[in-house]
Amino acid sequence: MRSAAPLLLVLPLLAGGCVATVPVPEPVYSTCHALGSGDWKARVEKRDMTLHHPPLRKWRLIVDGNVTVPGEGYDVFLERGPVQKLRDPVQQIMVRTNGPADPPPDAAPTKVAVHGEFEALKRYGGVTLRCGDGTIGLITFVPRIPS
Repeated sequence: MRSAAPLLLVLPLLAGGCVATVPVPEPVYSTCHALGSGDWKARVEKRDMTLHHPPLRKWRLIVDGNVTVPGEGYDVFLERGPVQKLRDPVQQIMVRTNGPADPPPDAAPTKVAVHGEFEALKRYGGVTLRCGDGTIGLITFVPRIPS
């Protein structure tokens, strides 16, 4: 009986050596390389989600706009952010501008068209476009396009 006691004490230590791969969520904040933005539009419409007949259709929030970055080589895209729970909820959309931290000094600014589709809420008080720790756009009217 005595020889089994140390073995029982060692077993939890062996299990503790295992490494579990747990996904770490990306933080909401990211560095903003945008020099400017504009032409923001948002709408909610039904989109086909499957190819079979009849197709599964869901309401989607569609956001389009333009972002100006310091030069070539930037990856600009939209991500769904948190929702501000007001009387009519305001959806935050995060504008991500991944690229070189220090662009070449002779680089010409580049305008990039961005498009994003996200799961829609039942109603919207607006859509806020955020880049870094600032707001770069506000859409106050989000029409629901009938299908």
